[in-house]
Amino acid sequence: MIYQEFEDDTYRCVVFDHSNTEWERVRNLCLEEDNWLRENYTEKNCIVEDHDVFSITYVKETNDPICFCGIYNNGRYHEKVARAFNRFYLFPEYRSSKLIKRMKAMHDLILPAMIESNPVSRDLLFISMQMRDRDYQGEQRWWNAWKKIWLSFSQDWKEVAGLVQVVGGEDPKCFQNIVYREYDQFTFDDWNPKVISFDQQL
Repeated sequence: MIYQEFEDDTYRCVVFDHSNTEWERVRNLCLEEDNWLRENYTEKNCIVEDHDVFSITYVKETNDPICFCGIYNNGRYHEKVARAFNRFYLFPEYRSSKLIKRMKAMHDLILPAMIESNPVSRDLLFISMQMRDRDYQGEQRWWNAWKKIWLSFSQDWKEVAGLVQVVGGEDPKCFQNIVYREYDQFTFDDWNPKVISFDQQL
């Protein structure tokens, strides 16, 4: 059973691989929000044991949770591939300010903590976000802005010019924006997921 703690000057990140009372307490806090993705975080749809590892990050000064997420494969992808920040949730009080600082903590603390704790070796990690319902087509501005900040942290992360199929099926929600990082000899081309253009209609 995994339970490890990591920290920087501002945050404390707890990494684990089994459900526990700490996680259920934080989950229940999340479910108090009427969020459009709320169903993703229910007991039925967010299962710690489906992930390689899962994490909760706290503000050290207050011990309040700021976010949670996991590294996910669960047989969905090639064994060398996993989705980072799966079931990511950021508590609402932290969404409106210091975005770059929050993302920097994701890059420098949370993801390295989960990778170090992970008993499974994954050679390609990707971060994916689904399109938001908007009238305009093409690459959406919010994703372009998020991606530029993330890519500025390290040249190791790469973007994809289009939407990548991260869930089986042809529903548009199965195709998402992604950035990815290769950690060994396994490449994005080796994974070879289906990619469609931002403007392509299914």
